[in-house]
Amino acid sequence: MALALLTLAPAGFLWRLTGLQHTLTYPWQLLGLSGLCLAALAGAALKLDRRLATLPAYAGLVILTLLASYSYLEPRFTQHAPDTGPLAAWDAHRVMLIDCQLSVAIPPAAAGLREPTPGRLPIADYGRPHPGDTLHLALTWQATRPFDRDLKLFLHLLDASGQLVAQVDPLAGSGAGSQGTDYLTSQWAPGELILDEVAVAIPPDTPPGPYRLALGLYDADTLQRLPVVGREDAQVEIEIELGAREEN
Repeated sequence: MALALLTLAPAGFLWRLTGLQHTLTYPWQLLGLSGLCLAALAGAALKLDRRLATLPAYAGLVILTLLASYSYLEPRFTQHAPDTGPLAAWDAHRVMLIDCQLSVAIPPAAAGLREPTPGRLPIADYGRPHPGDTLHLALTWQATRPFDRDLKLFLHLLDASGQLVAQVDPLAGSGAGSQGTDYLTSQWAPGELILDEVAVAIPPDTPPGPYRLALGLYDADTLQRLPVVGREDAQVEIEIELGAREEN
C-alpha cells in the first residue's frame, strides 16, 4: 500500500525530502515491486481464509480481478504513422507537437463565389499566400503527463524584423476537430493524439516579403510561456513568403 501511495502526485514532497527521485527514473516503476508483493499476498489469502477457497468465492475473485484490470490492459490505437520524432516539445517533453500542416482558405474570387468558402488548399498547392488570405494550421498534439489547467495557444505573424503583424490567442484544443470544440489541455490524456486547428488572417495592407509564424503555449493566469526544448524564446517558428496583393 505504501509503495502504491508513493506513485501519486501528493507524495512528491516525500521524493524530494528523502532523495528518492535519484533512485528511479519514474515513480510508477514502484508498481512493479508493489505488484509482486500484492501477488504474493493474494496467493496467501486463500490459505489465510479458507472461505475464499470455495468455488463461488474463488470464481468471484478471479472475475473481479479481470474486470478491474481490463481498462489498464486495453490497447490504445493512435492511427498515426510515427516519423523520426516530434516537431517540437514543451516543458521537458510534457507536451509535444507531432505534426503541423499549413493551408490557406480559398478566396471567394478564386472559387467563383461572393461569400467565403470553407475550402482550403495546402500551402504547397496554393503557392505563396497573399494579404487578406487566412492561414490555417492543423496541429497534432500529444501529452506525456496530464495538465491541471487549460493552456492558451499563441500564433503570431511576424515580419522580417520581428514586428508583430497579426495574432490569435485561443485556448489550446479549442479547435479540436475530432473531439469537438471543447477539448482543452486539462482533458488531454497522456499518449492521446489531439487534432487541433488555429487560423490567423493576414491584414490586407501587409507588404510582400518573408514572414514567420511563431507558435507557443502559455498560462493565461500568469502569462508565463511554457519552455520549448532547445529554444530560449519558448516558441516554434515557421517561415513563409507572402506574395503581392492580387488586384481584381
